[in-house]
Amino acid sequence: MKLRHLAVGLLVAASVAAVAVPVLAATTSSQDQINELLAIHKQIAELHKQMVDKLVAYGRITAQQGEEIKARIDARVKYLEDHPDMLQNCPWGLEKQGRARGCGQRSGCGLGLGKGL
Repeated sequence: MKLRHLAVGLLVAASVAAVAVPVLAATTSSQDQINELLAIHKQIAELHKQMVDKLVAYGRITAQQGEEIKARIDARVKYLEDHPDMLQNCPWGLEKQGRARGCGQRSGCGLGLGKGL
């Protein structure tokens, strides 16, 4: 009877390992993948800064507000460069932070335009 329990236990452990190892291997990102994601984040940041420049040009925000917003965008890119683990597995690193919403450093999306925009 003990031998049967041992055999069943080993079979279950082998089955779990057979499923878990490929899944874990698939969820880790290579450095090339991280670099590619970081490059895309940088492109998005440049587009966001272009949008901020247009908002300044259209008079929706002041030049000072625009510079502050662009500084926050640059800070976000710098943060991602300094913390590449945020780009692994989940697009915004949410599972590592234990939350399921938002995509910014403070769980908020967007350009940081403040209230009303």
